[in-house]
Amino acid sequence: AIPVNLSVQNSPVAGTTGLTYQWQSSSTGLVGSYTNIAGATSTTYTIASQTVSTYYQLVVACSGGSTTNSTPLLVPISTSCYCNAGATSTAFEKIGNFTFSNVNRTSTSTAGYENFLTDTAVVIQGQTLPATTTISNAFGSDQVIIWIDFNKNGSFNDPGELVYTSPLGTGPHTGSITIPVTAPTGTTRMRVRMHDTGLGPNATSCGNSTYGQVEDYTVKINPCFPVTFTAQPPATTTALCGGSATISVAATGSLPLYNWQYKTSATGVWLNVPAAAPYSGTNSNTLTINPINSSFVGYQYRATVAGACSAVDFSNPSIIAITPIPVSITPTSATICAGGVQQITINNIASPVAGSVTVNSAFATPIAIPDAGGASPFPVVDTTVLAGINSTLAVTVPAGATVTGVSVRMSGTHTYFGDLIMSLKAPNGGIVNLDYFLTVTGGG
Repeated sequence: AIPVNLSVQNSPVAGTTGLTYQWQSSSTGLVGSYTNIAGATSTTYTIASQTVSTYYQLVVACSGGSTTNSTPLLVPISTSCYCNAGATSTAFEKIGNFTFSNVNRTSTSTAGYENFLTDTAVVIQGQTLPATTTISNAFGSDQVIIWIDFNKNGSFNDPGELVYTSPLGTGPHTGSITIPVTAPTGTTRMRVRMHDTGLGPNATSCGNSTYGQVEDYTVKINPCFPVTFTAQPPATTTALCGGSATISVAATGSLPLYNWQYKTSATGVWLNVPAAAPYSGTNSNTLTINPINSSFVGYQYRATVAGACSAVDFSNPSIIAITPIPVSITPTSATICAGGVQQITINNIASPVAGSVTVNSAFATPIAIPDAGGASPFPVVDTTVLAGINSTLAVTVPAGATVTGVSVRMSGTHTYFGDLIMSLKAPNGGIVNLDYFLTVTGGG
């Protein structure tokens, strides 16, 4: 707690009249979050005691009715006053890894305290995230405790700042940490203590234990924005019988969580769509039903969405309509002589959809292609490498599709492309030479 003196950088010209002043403060600095400070109505203002980082601005009004706000000023409270903590012994158990949000810190240090304030965990007001701590050389009496200084006053002892206490054990210790919706935005400090509860324990945020370790991290708390729908599903979703149907929505806001519901008729009860065939994408903004048939006619679907600081909201419903499979009769007409026979074929087929499917090689990293030769004098054939390298391309053909052609693109570098043979082998055993000694015509 320290005094703070505020003043105007550009004071009004001497003799100016008709001006009034009002100092305002805010914990977040966001537009609309400032409130008037009682009695602070001059060009200067002194805060007798400030315990948390605070934004200030001065509102200047003239008798004509216009007002002007000064540039907001953040007066931070230094975190350098945090108490010291650690462990006196450099032997036995230590924190091996700590993972929280985007922080994933592994350490092999035997020091009793480690400063990892350059590692910043980015979180959102109202968000719940897992935190996992692994212990090197763990004992069954070990425990992990985590604090976050939400109000930024240099202490971890305020209500709600002890965010996790593990059971005793060797770990890994995993628990959920919830960021309060009312937590001030900006950066603050997180402290992680691991201590041996059986020998020289210390379950507080300050001071030393005998065995264990303390690590400090930075936490950046971002504001939470309510989730709202920005795109609704169509009133009617039409699909071909035996094909697939997709229904999509879009939403903005912090951490949107989607779910889909359905009812079998206009008077039915809304139920959660099961995460099983024929459904996919039940927890995304796009629901897919594949295959879909006439039994779905009249079904209604809607999306639900919730956020870190928003209640569940519901999209408009979309009703399912099914287009029958077109009937193909071959031939469409025929001339038949008396006593003759004409074969007629009737097929129910889905209308073909033009398009292509693109896949990537199963190899995630470049694969070396061996030379089929040896050292000079050339040629010295090494029969052990003549088999080359094989890679399987996994291709998923959409249901009902007709394969009319296949295109494969390969790229690579080699000692001498005149040696290179690339072949495509189909599932039925057929082989097509893509490249055979710089030509597509040679080879068997």
